[in-house]
Amino acid sequence: MVSAINRDDAWSQIFEEYPILNAVDSIGYYDIKADDIKLYKEPRLMCKVDFREGTPSIMKSHGLSILAINNGLYRIARNSPFLDIEENISAKVKEVSPPDLITLDHENPSSESAALDIAYATGILDDVFGEESRLTIRGRKRCDLDFNIGSTHYPVRGVQVEVDGGYEGGSGIYLIEAKIGSASNINIRQLLYPHRFWENFSKTRKSVSSYIFFYQEGVYRFMPFEANGDVYSIDQRSQKLYRLRGTLPSVDIKAIKPRRGDVNESAPFPQADKLDKVIDVVIKIAGVESTSKEDISLMFDIVPRQIDYYCNAALWLGLINYNGQSQSYQATDLGMTIARQSYANQVAEIAKIALTNEVFNFVLHNPKLAVPASIRNQSGLSSESTYGRRLMTVKSWLSHFERVLSKV
Repeated sequence: MVSAINRDDAWSQIFEEYPILNAVDSIGYYDIKADDIKLYKEPRLMCKVDFREGTPSIMKSHGLSILAINNGLYRIARNSPFLDIEENISAKVKEVSPPDLITLDHENPSSESAALDIAYATGILDDVFGEESRLTIRGRKRCDLDFNIGSTHYPVRGVQVEVDGGYEGGSGIYLIEAKIGSASNINIRQLLYPHRFWENFSKTRKSVSSYIFFYQEGVYRFMPFEANGDVYSIDQRSQKLYRLRGTLPSVDIKAIKPRRGDVNESAPFPQADKLDKVIDVVIKIAGVESTSKEDISLMFDIVPRQIDYYCNAALWLGLINYNGQSQSYQATDLGMTIARQSYANQVAEIAKIALTNEVFNFVLHNPKLAVPASIRNQSGLSSESTYGRRLMTVKSWLSHFERVLSKV
C-alpha cells in the first residue's frame, strides 16, 4: 500500500486507472471497492468526506461525490450530498444554569460526547425535544437502507452508522450528530444513515427526529434535520440555542501593552480571519498526541490551503508546534492549558497574546489610521498586498475579542 502519497494525488491515480468518469457518464455512478483504494492509501482517509471542502480535488472538478453503500464498497456519482448551514449565530440564546455536578467539566467540554452530557444534565436536551428523555443509544451499528440523491439510488447494506447521542422519550426517539466548533455544511451521510436506520427499527411505534448540534463559541446550538422523501434539509429557522450562565473573564484589552517575545515571530503573521476556527484547531490538536495536516483537513470545513493558514496562526500564538521530521503538529503546554478553558477565557488569553504584537495593538487603538511602515516591517508586513490580507485578519480578530469580551 502506498502511504506517503497525499490524498489528492492518490485519487488522481485511481481516476487514471479505473473507468470512473466513463461509468458516471453512461450509467450515473461507479462503485469502487475499498480493497482497490487500499492499493494507493488507507480507505478510511481516502473516503472520509464530512464536509464539502474535504472532497478530493479530482472529484470536485467533475462535480462528483463518494458515499459508502456496503461494507468495503463506495459509490461515486455526480451530485452534492452536502447540506448548507449558516455559521453565524443570529437567533436568541437562552441562558441556563450550569449543572451542579463536579464530574462534568461544563467550563469547556473537550469532546462531542462531553458537550452532549452537559446538555443532558442541564435539561437542554429535554427542552429541545419537548419531552423528558433518557440516553439509550450511543456507538456504532450496521444498517440497511435505501435512498436517492437526485437521480442516483443508494442501496446501503451493512454500512456502519454511528450517532453521538440517541435519546428516547415517551413519544419519540431523538438522534444527535454533534460537532465541536461550527461548520458551513455537513455531509448528509452523518444524519441520514442513522435517521433511516432508526426509522426502520421503530416503524410506527415512535417518531424519529434527528438534529445537528454544534458547540460553538460557548453556545449549544441544535438544528433539526428534515428528511421528506428524497428531499433533505437543515431547518435553521427552528434552531434552538443555549448558553450556560457564568462569569466572563476580567480583562481590559485596551490596557495590554505591546512587547516582544509573546508571539512566535518565526511563524508567519496570521492570515486566518475566523478566530473560532483557530481555537477549534488547537482543541483538536490538544486532544491527540500529534496529528498531520491531512488529518486536520478532514476534521474541518476548510480547504487544504486554508489549513496552513489556521495552523500557522496557532503557531504564531505559540499554541502548537510543528515537527518537521514527523510532519505533525502537537499542542504546546500553553495550548493544552487554553484548550481546557471556557470559550470566553480562551478568547481572553489569545487576546492577551495577540495584542502584545505592535500591529494588533496599533489597529486596536487607532482603527482609522494606517499602520506605520516601521511597525509593519517588524512583523514582516512590508509588502502592501501581504499587509492588506493580514490586516483583514487583524480587524476580524479584534472584532471577535470585543464581541466576546464586551460584557467585561
